[in-house]
Amino acid sequence: DVFIASLPYGLGATTVLFGKHIDKLEQDKQKGIYTLPVILGERGARITAIILMLLQYLITVYLVFTGFFRWTMLIVLLGLKRFWTVFKVYKEKKPKERPSNYPQETWPLWYVAFAFWHNRTFGALYLLGLIFEVIFKILKV
Repeated sequence: DVFIASLPYGLGATTVLFGKHIDKLEQDKQKGIYTLPVILGERGARITAIILMLLQYLITVYLVFTGFFRWTMLIVLLGLKRFWTVFKVYKEKKPKERPSNYPQETWPLWYVAFAFWHNRTFGALYLLGLIFEVIFKILKV
């Protein structure tokens, strides 16, 4: 269970790396660098990244359901609103030009920025849930 409990945060870091390699997929392919996104193709890599993000929530809910975590870990579900936004981004191809409301200093990175944005939220909520776990354990609640 401890190993399983490490997966949600680790999957978040993986989605950021996936986003980075989706963003540079064509360059990697031209250089003969066969990252998993190159092997899966852009669409397959985007779908995989969405699945990995979704697994962060499902694994956490599983651990609450099995009693490994208390119900307070469900605080991560507050991140689903951000996940939904990122899901909509990942289901579409990257725009050819930078959207006017997108930071110029981040362009042409696209998927990695959204993955990081989601991971930052999920990771903070997961950590907060773990802090609650420790506090309630100390207080024997």
